[in-house]
Amino acid sequence: MKPSVLQYLKFFILFAFGVVTTSHTTEQDVLATLNKLPLDGHFSFHDVSTAAWDFGNLSSFMPAAVLHPGSVDDIATTVRHVFLGGEHSMLTVAARGHGHSLRGQCQAAGGIVIKMESLPNAKMQVQSGASPYVDASGGELWINVLNETLKYGLAPKSWTDYLHLTIGGTLSNAGISGQTFRHGPQISNVNELEIVTGKGDIVTCSPERNSDLFHAALGGLGQFGIITRARIVLEPAPKMVRWIRVIYSDFTSFAEDQEMLISAEKTFDYIEGFVSINRTGILNNWRSSFSPQDPVWASQFESDRRVLFCLEMTKNYNPEEADNMEQEVNNLLYQLRYMPPSLFHTDVTYIEFLDRVRSSEVKLRVKGMWEVPHPWLNLMVPKSSIHTFAREVFGKILKDSNSGPILLYPVNKFRWDNRTSVVIPDEEVFYLVGFLSSVPSSSGPHGVEHALNLNNQIIEFSGKAEAPITEYERSRNEEIMKNNRELERLGIKTLVPIVNNTSVERKGEDHEVSGSLYTSQESGQESEDCEDEEAMQRSILSKNTIRNTVRTRGSKRVSMPPVGQEQTTRMTRQRMRELSTEEDPKDKEVEAACFDLLKTRQRQLRHKLKRAYFDGVPTNEVRTTSPVRSMTDEQWIALVELWSSPKHKERCVKNIENRGKVRFAQRTGSRCFIAHAHVLKQNKYKDVPPTAIDLFKELHCSSKTGFCEPVKENNDQMDTMMAQPTPEGEQPKTPTEVVAHVLPSSKFLRNVGLETTVPKRSATAAAVYKGWRLKLRQRNKDELEVLKKKVEESEEAREKQAEQIENLKKQGEETNALLRRLFTLNKD
Repeated sequence: MKPSVLQYLKFFILFAFGVVTTSHTTEQDVLATLNKLPLDGHFSFHDVSTAAWDFGNLSSFMPAAVLHPGSVDDIATTVRHVFLGGEHSMLTVAARGHGHSLRGQCQAAGGIVIKMESLPNAKMQVQSGASPYVDASGGELWINVLNETLKYGLAPKSWTDYLHLTIGGTLSNAGISGQTFRHGPQISNVNELEIVTGKGDIVTCSPERNSDLFHAALGGLGQFGIITRARIVLEPAPKMVRWIRVIYSDFTSFAEDQEMLISAEKTFDYIEGFVSINRTGILNNWRSSFSPQDPVWASQFESDRRVLFCLEMTKNYNPEEADNMEQEVNNLLYQLRYMPPSLFHTDVTYIEFLDRVRSSEVKLRVKGMWEVPHPWLNLMVPKSSIHTFAREVFGKILKDSNSGPILLYPVNKFRWDNRTSVVIPDEEVFYLVGFLSSVPSSSGPHGVEHALNLNNQIIEFSGKAEAPITEYERSRNEEIMKNNRELERLGIKTLVPIVNNTSVERKGEDHEVSGSLYTSQESGQESEDCEDEEAMQRSILSKNTIRNTVRTRGSKRVSMPPVGQEQTTRMTRQRMRELSTEEDPKDKEVEAACFDLLKTRQRQLRHKLKRAYFDGVPTNEVRTTSPVRSMTDEQWIALVELWSSPKHKERCVKNIENRGKVRFAQRTGSRCFIAHAHVLKQNKYKDVPPTAIDLFKELHCSSKTGFCEPVKENNDQMDTMMAQPTPEGEQPKTPTEVVAHVLPSSKFLRNVGLETTVPKRSATAAAVYKGWRLKLRQRNKDELEVLKKKVEESEEAREKQAEQIENLKKQGEETNALLRRLFTLNKD
């Protein structure tokens, strides 16, 4: 081995393990040499206190110097200088983005902090076309990337919940939010990186070029280099977002609905869940930004001493797509099992939604709640363990706690690139769980200690779980630098990853962990959408922390849930809640309402599936497996065959024509009139039964637009008739008779289950009616004769065709015989 290589290996071991030999050169001597480096920027040796603070506010390490780089070369020069100091230098180097690490990961005790935000950011290069991307500096904030790419109608696919983070920071971790289930984390949406390595080299890498370094740096916590530039994948950006929140009181429904949504082809664009324990006024906080579906229910709702589960979803759209978006959202919400009155929604611009945490940050800063300690804990829980985890942690460990929101939502493993340094569970679906605690001064002198104790209890329980639960947060490089044997066989120039799904399992527990010359690159776990008091900083699990994989036994593959319900079950579950559980199932009204409900929901489910997966889809591209869990593949194939038949298509065309002739806008559709009327009788009209006029108004009033003009005219006519005085000697008209008079040809009364007496016809009217019946009968007879003739003609034509076919067969046989004879003669 050449001496230069030996020296390099020696320096690398020093870099990786912080080995220090005896030297007479002092740290002050090394620092003094920093001023002599040829830099575009400068070092600061006195005003360094801000570099000893981070968002976690749990650790404070004062650096010896802060580099304000004027170029990427400044970073490379500094790292190279410290590296070449070798055993004479005890300095560590840490890159600091926006300061949102939790336990001092962006700090360097007695070392050098590189302030990445000071790096002059070259103009971002946005490339549109078939594969759009943006090239941006590693010190650039994501909010600036968003603002720049929106000028081109584009935006990154995957986000963090808090956008005031640096690109290099989140990519050194993962970059996780509600889009992760669909697009994967931010580290799965990068095409290229520029990295300053531990030797001080500036290296460009990608999946095809220096791929080991590329994948190691993504999620590598800064241990493989400082990210100074990234090429981020883009997609067309929507203009608007429908932002929705609903509440569950049952964890099973909450979890299953999330898993169903992330597995569906057509679903929401963003899905996150969070848990509320013992929080007060949760819905009152929402009302400042969201519109409740049921304001009265929301104002009376009590959340004290309860464990509630909130599901937050969004649907992206452009203004011209609003109607289609509305239909898609309604179809998706129909399949969920949340508490029906708890629906909150609002429409905001795309940038307002993505930057939603910023306004909460401003409010918290005003209250002095932003700089408080944040002892956050983040876990990745396999799907097979989530129910046990929720029962033990939410129901026992945290049952008396309310220190902050808790994130809990599932993601798909296949969206993660397993070549990166991130360690994730082995199951195909796993949950991201973030305990976002905050400790204000009002918590007392032992508030932080209490919060950390709760974290330790959760970690202890996680270590006992049957399927391994991955802890996302550890201080420094406790796990990433354990395996000496891996380091010894690394290619020194490429710095292949030492943290991956296989190597972590082999890491020995007996290796000492000493300080690394190169500490983690910072990227904070940021605060999420927080509504004032509830707001204590939800975020993206995208900070500079270590994943500690707890593997007490072999993990198990998740088994897919069976199709366990009939076709209509999921669609009817929500509506069935509206019927009282104390109803007598043998009661005729209840039986009719339930039958009407089940029959209607089945039709509605079929209609929605047809629109989503059949209409407009080429025949050879129609799927052959069921798109929903509530329907078997056999049922789906039967539906496709039904929709494909000519008779069904003809009937659909006729139905569309008939719907165009409907004058009255109905609230629920006539097929639901019986069920809707029954619900009205049990609630709004439980004391006084509704009249036919009441039912007409209730069933024809839109919750959004009220009465349409034809309905208004009929309402006025009915009210006028009811107000007219009754002539002497006559009985007053009943509401049913009034409705029958105003709607003489309507089937409303029959559809709503009301009978009306039919007045006897006069002799003249009876004669006219009899004549009309005779004409109708004769016309039907004539039409039948015509059909018979056509059938006979068709039969004759069929017989002639059969005869012709038989003759052709005989001629063919004769021809074949002649050919065989000729062939025999030629042979002879």
